[in-house]
Amino acid sequence: MSISASTSVGEKGSPPTIDEVESWTRPEKIIEFLRGQNLRLEESDFDVFSNQDVDGTEFLDLSQEDLERWKVPGGRAKKIMRLIKKIKGEGE
Repeated sequence: MSISASTSVGEKGSPPTIDEVESWTRPEKIIEFLRGQNLRLEESDFDVFSNQDVDGTEFLDLSQEDLERWKVPGGRAKKIMRLIKKIKGEGE
């Protein structure tokens, strides 16, 4: 029997908990998580999280306006925001 760790950030499936995301202290954790979500983001979108030094708590507090101000195009920003809402339990 295999058991998978619930803290894996690269798996698609049930979203991580708010506590798990808040424990991510480096932008690299956010990027690793997003890469595993098949959102079809561009490398420049991932760079935003690194350049803006976004950790887990800040990731959960992002707005569409933040992402667009940081030059993430609207469609991809919406995908990220849907994912954040799913993590926060605000929409499915």
